[in-house]
Amino acid sequence: MKAASGEYIQSVAEAIDQIDGIYEVNYGGETTVSLVNSLSKIRYFGAIVAAALSLLAIFLIQNTIKLTIYARQDEITIMRNVGATNRFIRSPFVIEGALIGAMGSIIPIAASWYGYQALIDVTGGYLFSKIFTLLPVNPWLYYLCGALLIIGIFSRSHRFLFSVTKYLRLRR
Repeated sequence: MKAASGEYIQSVAEAIDQIDGIYEVNYGGETTVSLVNSLSKIRYFGAIVAAALSLLAIFLIQNTIKLTIYARQDEITIMRNVGATNRFIRSPFVIEGALIGAMGSIIPIAASWYGYQALIDVTGGYLFSKIFTLLPVNPWLYYLCGALLIIGIFSRSHRFLFSVTKYLRLRR
């Protein structure tokens, strides 16, 4: 049996206690309920902080891209004057965005990879106590690193694409 949240722990413990062959059920009482509720609040606060940092990152990336485009507006003008299509003008920016995204994701990948392995080595695979076991490195860390790389490439190249397209529409 599994409790969906901290408020159901006592009822799950009582249901388990009713099963034949169970001598005693010790679920930790109010301390366990308080711990589960505290962890839920920490998770909620962490999600808010992550969302705020994501918005800040998007804002900073967008401003950097705008500066890059305005610094190269002479090149864009020259390409337009010699008859380059908008698609041809956008392609170098999209490729540059993908490369910057890939290079920018190397640091989080390395921090996740070596940091998690060091955390497992230092703690022996348990966080705080044996209640909180860390997941093994394989395969989820590979998925995380791949996702970080894909997110880095995708987010940067699309932001460059949208910004250049917007600039090209404004400068017709």
